[in-house]
Amino acid sequence: MIYKSFQSKFEYIYGRAPCEAVLRSSNREIQELTILVDYRGKQFLTYNIHFLVGPPERIKNVIDLANKRKIKIKYMKKERMEKLVRDNKHGGIIIKCSKREYIPLKKFSELRSNFNKKNRNIVVVIDRITDNFNFSNIIRSSVFLGADAIVVNKEDRPQLNNIIAKTSYGASEVSKIYSIKFIKQFISEAKQEGWTVIGTKAEKEKEENLRSNDKDNLRKETDISNKCVNVVLDSLELKSDSNVIVLISSEIDSHSNSFDFKVSISPQIDDKSTYKSLYNVIDGLNPGVSIGFIINHLNKILKAKS
Repeated sequence: MIYKSFQSKFEYIYGRAPCEAVLRSSNREIQELTILVDYRGKQFLTYNIHFLVGPPERIKNVIDLANKRKIKIKYMKKERMEKLVRDNKHGGIIIKCSKREYIPLKKFSELRSNFNKKNRNIVVVIDRITDNFNFSNIIRSSVFLGADAIVVNKEDRPQLNNIIAKTSYGASEVSKIYSIKFIKQFISEAKQEGWTVIGTKAEKEKEENLRSNDKDNLRKETDISNKCVNVVLDSLELKSDSNVIVLISSEIDSHSNSFDFKVSISPQIDDKSTYKSLYNVIDGLNPGVSIGFIINHLNKILKAKS
């Protein structure tokens, strides 16, 4: 019973980047840091001169962070470390720490009160993306490009565990990630406060129609049924003080009535390219890449008008 209780409270984060991220944040209670014994400094005697060879710089940085936080450090042989993480690649660094949960939200106003600025906030909402790789890449792109908050569907999302920490390269550990039960209500409340909601658009035939070289064509079209503007990303324009929600979902059509804009990202393949024949084979981008393009474009147009 003691073993089960221990398992329910703690887990092992492994790898240099995830462990460094855990040490730089305050999202987990850290019990101890385990380092591969080979990284422990070694002494050599050459011509009666003592030399001390320390750990690699990337390992030393992690050790220094742990020392600053007065965290227990122990050294362990490779075989024992592999047993701790079930043979996953650990890079000679493992942290034993508390498990982590999403920060619960009941309504949009609870999130808004956490923002440092009144305008030009970008919130990424992840709905029903359960694949660890896709989920992690969305988080990594969102954190790297400066999204102000990440919100997920409470009912259908991965756990914030060592797999997400590893595949997001530590990005999940340095960010606050919220969960909400009713996504549509959350978005509706945001729209009532003047927020703009953007979704991704996957219909390739629609995208082809928008990829026009005609200068008079604004590369936009309005879906009359829900007053949503379909637009190629590089033609998206917003007010200078806009606050934006970017929604990425495996069931994007169920949110159609929520969008102000539904954006598509045009492939940059011209008619003479040797890759033209692949256009019908490559049907889109990884969700993490798509969200990266969108946030990067938002950063440019909001900063340009600030």
